[in-house]
Order: sequence, then structure tokens, then C-alpha cells
Amino acid sequence: MSAETDAILRNLGWRIRSSGERAQVIRNFQRGYALGAALSVDGKIGPRTLAALRLCEKRRKARLPTASAHFSFVEFRCKCGGRYSNCQRCWIARATVLELEKYRKSLGQGISIVSGCRCPSHNAAVGGASRSQHMTGKAVDFAALKSVSWFRSRGIFNGLGYNRSNGRVRHGDQSTTRSWVYG
Repeated sequence: MSAETDAILRNLGWRIRSSGERAQVIRNFQRGYALGAALSVDGKIGPRTLAALRLCEKRRKARLPTASAHFSFVEFRCKCGGRYSNCQRCWIARATVLELEKYRKSLGQGISIVSGCRCPSHNAAVGGASRSQHMTGKAVDFAALKSVSWFRSRGIFNGLGYNRSNGRVRHGDQSTTRSWVYG
């Protein structure tokens, strides 16, 4: 089972170099999985986690999203591309994926993910906030298709940021209700 699950996890976008890293990757998968009921986040491959992994692999092979109905884990991967040795690749929170699903449903069309997870080194390299929610998997940047008031009226994302420098990126996170302009 270990070879099968490791192969699936790699296909979904993670790297596994040690048994300790393997347990963390499994926890990250369990934490972000949003295709069915929430999984226990214990870093172990029990029957429910194995079934979820196999479903994701089946969907990946069929070119369907793997994290939720409309999003794949690879869309949220850290953009450092593994340049930093301590990068875990992807650790998106289920709540973040579910907020994106709510946004997509209200919008009625697809959404481009600009930035999901950021390891601390990559976050520093791109000038991210020192306590960025991207480092915890609780934030995502996406195409700015609607105003902050549109999100507020629909109860989508608590924290909302808007990039002033290019006007094309919106930041959504799971923090307390707030909005800000950056860039």
C-alpha cells in the first residue's frame, strides 16, 4: 500500500523524501481534501484516506479536479517549485477550498488561482506578510472578478485584499472579517 499511496501523492503534486515527510504529506492531503466528508488529520492511511486517495487518482487520470469539485491540489502548490528544501509543496486548508467553491458557485464560472500555499522562504522572497495566511494554507490569491462588497454580501471569505498595483488579483483568507489594499 505504501508504494501505491506514495505514487498517488506524487501524482497529486507532493514530494516524499522520508518517512517523516510522508506522514506530513498525508496530513496535508487529509487537511485539504474536499471531495467528500472531511478526513481525520492523523497522517495515517486508514480506509477512508485510502479511498479518498484512490478517488483523487481516478479523477486525476480522467483530467478532473482532485481537491474538490472544481479545484486540484496542484493549483495551490507553492510557486517556489521545490527550490527551498523545507517546502512541503501544498498544505491548503479544506475551509479555503470550500470558500473557493462557494465563490465559484456564486460567480457561475471558473476561477484562476494565482497563488495558494507559500513556504516561509518563498513568502519572504515575494515580499509576503511575515504572518501571511498563505503559509498556513488558509489564504489564496485569485483573479479579481468581483468587488469586496460583492463578497461581503454573499458571506464569502472573511479577509479580503485587493492588489492596487495591477488590479487583477484578489486575496481571500480565513482570518477575521477585514479588507485592505496592498501592492
